[in-house]
Amino acid sequence: METGSRPDTPTRLDNVNAADLLIDAVAARPDTAASDIAVHWVDRDRLLTYREAVDAMARAAAVLDGFGVPAGGRVGLFAHPGLDYVVALLGTWRLGATAVLVDLADKDRFHELMTAAAPHAVVYTNDHFDYVRPTLAALGSGDSPTVFAGMDGPQEGTVGWLDALADATPMAEPPSTAPPDAAATSTNTTAANAIALTAPASATTRTHADLIEAATSVAARLDLTPDDATLCPTPLAQPFHLEASILPALMRGATAGLLKSWQPDDAWDAMDRNGTTVLCGTDAHAADLARVSAARGRSPSAFRIALIEADL
Repeated sequence: METGSRPDTPTRLDNVNAADLLIDAVAARPDTAASDIAVHWVDRDRLLTYREAVDAMARAAAVLDGFGVPAGGRVGLFAHPGLDYVVALLGTWRLGATAVLVDLADKDRFHELMTAAAPHAVVYTNDHFDYVRPTLAALGSGDSPTVFAGMDGPQEGTVGWLDALADATPMAEPPSTAPPDAAATSTNTTAANAIALTAPASATTRTHADLIEAATSVAARLDLTPDDATLCPTPLAQPFHLEASILPALMRGATAGLLKSWQPDDAWDAMDRNGTTVLCGTDAHAADLARVSAARGRSPSAFRIALIEADL
């Protein structure tokens, strides 16, 4: 199985906000933007074309603006990797705000991490509401309450994220464009594997310039084209998913594939069915793919390369 090799460091792009990659992709391919797939949530087979993704991003920015998130503000994201997460993230950037990402693996520390960040809004997965509830009680009232939005609908004291998106008027232009050196994401994660339960959390901040530099490197390393389709089964709260799959794909007009649940045989079938060309994951994901491919006598139909998290 081929894996990517590291190219020379690309020229740093100091005048681009990560949300601009989507807008630029539509401008570069206006005739096919309504049919080219930007993001594919493989678990639920939900798709957004490039033109639909721009509209969804503009709606998300408008919703967050209505929630009272200012340019330069903070939006907490706490959810499974999926289409709605990507839309919320892009909308945050389009508004000029910073996304505060908390991995679901850190659910027991959600209250501590999110209250420390003091976001203006939080978009969360409804099935983890028990972890959100104490933070809602702490931040959801007072003179400047944080707005909490459930991805699957309103819950006690919260609003429905998808309902708000459906009712929103897309924001034509953001009130303020975040400069490249502005923080794009702030990620709180614990150390991996055996010490995950005991190691203190560490915060990692990525600016827009950081993300785009990394994505530019990966896009060149993988020689991505609009014909490519990635698949990444790692959490969206980890920078690897953004830097290895989402942003490089958008940068080259390709399709970024999201996978919440990794089951080797099912993942192989999905890659074969969807024409996935690039797997972005861990050593274990690559080993699983190699094992299933050996058992079936071939790789997925369009597969050509794997990018391993440890090698990025």
